[in-house]
Amino acid sequence: MPLDLYYVPGSAPCRAVRTTAGALGVELNLKLLDLHNGEHLKPEFLKINPVHTVPTLDDNGFHLWESRAIMGYLVDKYGKDDSLNPKDPQARALVNQRLYFDMGTLYTSFAEYYYPPIFEGAPVNPEKVKKIEQAFEFLDKFLEADKYAAGKNLTIADHALANTVTTFEFMDYDFSKYKNVQRWYATVKSEIPKYEENSVAGAKAFRQLADRLRQVESQSIDQQTSVVNRPQVVRDSAVYVSRLETFAQLNPQKTIPLLIDGEYKIWESKAIMIYLVNKYGQSAERLYPKNPAARAVVNQRLYFDTIYLDKRIREYYFPSAFMGESIMDPVKYENLCFGFELLNKYLENQNYVCGRILTLADLSIVTSVSTAEVFDFDLAKYKNVTEWYERVKSSAPGYKLANAEGAEMMKQLLENLKSQKSDEHITASEPYFRNMLHRLLFLSIFEAILPCISAHFFRIKARRNAELSLQSSSSSSKRIKATFKMTIDLYYTPESASVRVVRVVAAALGVHLNLKHINLTTGEHLKPEFLRMNITHKVPTIDDHGFYLSESRAIIMYLADKYGKDDKYYPKDIKMRAIVNQRMMFDFGTLYANLVNYYYPVIYEGQTFNPMGMTKIHQSFEFLDKFLLNQEFLAGPMVTLADFTTAVTVSTYDHLGYDFAKFKNVVRWYNHIKNIAPKWKETNEDGAKMFAEIAAPFLRKQ
Repeated sequence: MPLDLYYVPGSAPCRAVRTTAGALGVELNLKLLDLHNGEHLKPEFLKINPVHTVPTLDDNGFHLWESRAIMGYLVDKYGKDDSLNPKDPQARALVNQRLYFDMGTLYTSFAEYYYPPIFEGAPVNPEKVKKIEQAFEFLDKFLEADKYAAGKNLTIADHALANTVTTFEFMDYDFSKYKNVQRWYATVKSEIPKYEENSVAGAKAFRQLADRLRQVESQSIDQQTSVVNRPQVVRDSAVYVSRLETFAQLNPQKTIPLLIDGEYKIWESKAIMIYLVNKYGQSAERLYPKNPAARAVVNQRLYFDTIYLDKRIREYYFPSAFMGESIMDPVKYENLCFGFELLNKYLENQNYVCGRILTLADLSIVTSVSTAEVFDFDLAKYKNVTEWYERVKSSAPGYKLANAEGAEMMKQLLENLKSQKSDEHITASEPYFRNMLHRLLFLSIFEAILPCISAHFFRIKARRNAELSLQSSSSSSKRIKATFKMTIDLYYTPESASVRVVRVVAAALGVHLNLKHINLTTGEHLKPEFLRMNITHKVPTIDDHGFYLSESRAIIMYLADKYGKDDKYYPKDIKMRAIVNQRMMFDFGTLYANLVNYYYPVIYEGQTFNPMGMTKIHQSFEFLDKFLLNQEFLAGPMVTLADFTTAVTVSTYDHLGYDFAKFKNVVRWYNHIKNIAPKWKETNEDGAKMFAEIAAPFLRKQ
């Protein structure tokens, strides 16, 4: 039975799905959508895809959008083998990398240059040509050693990239100087079945559309590039980089860190660390524990390092050290100090940032702290940090080789830069530093060295501590299991919708909560004892026997995974869980967000209502009503976390007086949830009424 594909012929993403289906022998029932006349906004299409985008696939009732997701799904379900989307982790990682390169770099460069003149009548921006050129240079390098984009076999990455290149071709972009791209493009066009029918014809249609719509004089990209003035530093850097061709053959993007594992090469620090954990860290659970609660804390600290330490170190020190700024921003210094204050609080009464044992988070954060030390940041006032810092330096195997020596090199580089700044030949009328290229190279070294060190730490520590980790993990598991019978503390305010979400779900799961009321008006959330648990001082916050967690939806997913008797509220099936997550994101990012944006400025800031806000609320309820068309619950035939979270939001609207009676599906579903949710009145209704009473005096003034 053919699959329905809703499409427009000129769209490169639609064409990529068509060529993939053709290669698989999957028959598509093509359903053309006239976007100009709003067919994508008709009820029958919105029922399939409420975000009304193409391509959209209907596989006998399973609806999916986003072209690259569709392509992967088709191969996984209908492919006779996995050649187009290999199951081998390394091979698939490379395919995914190329797909994201197409989506985020090559295709994006096309859209940024061509779409504004075509669809908005904007003038051509010659600066955007540089992004196109750079994207093609990268693609040309990818193809230097391989016949195809992701190795020795044709994959869905080739399908996606080829359709993008075809669109460039029909917009008269000249890529003849990229010899590897030319060779590859000719190959894939000849090998992809029915490429002329499934792609080229659509690209011609796009060109015809562009010719009709463009409001500015047609100009070729070659003409644009002839007037682009390239700075001297770019030419100089090109000469310098030409000396790095050996490295560029390994990594066409010429970035570090780069990991070579046999014949496998991977770059980007986070991709490397994930790869190392997945392939070599099976016995190093101590560094990156499998326990959901423990891993959540490690992840939290890793993100903390990225946002509050590493980023703020760069923002405060780098402009002066590498960009020649003479004045250092005191606000950025305050931000950096706040980051260290938070780290100091994390380390109160514990040896490492995540508890009693050293983890990946310590190995990442210690590199940031050592960098701050290189810049003479005063660590002494942060007692917990200084004690932890010495502890990690002494307990992390290979610290001297992996980090200390590199930090010393960084310090020497910094001193060299300072001495060159004071060179008597540099006057006030000259650039702050004669050799800008050297500064840029130093900057790239500083930016890359921290993730390199973190990955190196992981490799050393994982190898030396496998047995100890397993023993520790086993004993820890026994201790945790012994405490599960105890209740969980919930720090809350009864009127908060986010708190009510947690209470409703806990009641449904049969999890007993020990409610601890926090009086926000008197500042109880700012007291040291609460800040030790949640430094962002928000409710709800749970204390599950020393494991602290905030953010309501993170809490309920944790509760369902850990304490659910089965997976009915949060199914383990990949498709079903994806839909539940999608609906929860809709609730938080659209339905609840629109409530906050419309009502909160009036209630808490004394503003007047914004009529546009009410329009958005109506639209979000229309979406919700469509989700519930012909199904009992939000994510299908069974009640899930998505129903509980969204029902709490709707109840808040209800008590604030918003009339959603015309949304019949919402009304039917809402009444049903109120009837089946255990202890609904106690866990939600009473709190919603309290919030409405708080809001009432401010709403009456409008």
